[in-house]
Amino acid sequence: MKFIRNLLIVWIVLLMFVYTFFFVVNLAINSNKKEAIIPKQETIIQYVEVIRYMPVQYQNFEVTAYTAGYESTKKKHGDIGYGITASGEVVTEMTTIACPDSLSFGTRVYIQELENVFTCQDRGSDIIEGKLDVYVKNLEEALNFGRKEMSVMVLP
Repeated sequence: MKFIRNLLIVWIVLLMFVYTFFFVVNLAINSNKKEAIIPKQETIIQYVEVIRYMPVQYQNFEVTAYTAGYESTKKKHGDIGYGITASGEVVTEMTTIACPDSLSFGTRVYIQELENVFTCQDRGSDIIEGKLDVYVKNLEEALNFGRKEMSVMVLP
């Protein structure tokens, strides 16, 4: 088991080097554009944290997706609080997740099927025990996401 864990850590370190290379190339390509696409640097580090806690127990959650738009929040672009979570953070795709009250703001959760670590930054009237709501940028993506049962690990 330790051998596999160490092998995974070495693999992730190699991925970090590749990630850094593509980050630099991406920044060079997009430096003259209005907004450069800057990937999240924490993602690979977060995977190392997930591996550190193996073996783990996953819980099944019903996961849906929401947007900052009127359909999800009853706020329109330009309204006070548009794009701001209940914790006061700005919504960020592949980071922000709405969690039930039992998970405090700042709690990190790993969703196995999405292969990503999210941070509890928001609440929702329909988000009760056993449910999570992942933030996405557009309504079409949220609708296509649907309602899914997923394996979730709450990180310490």
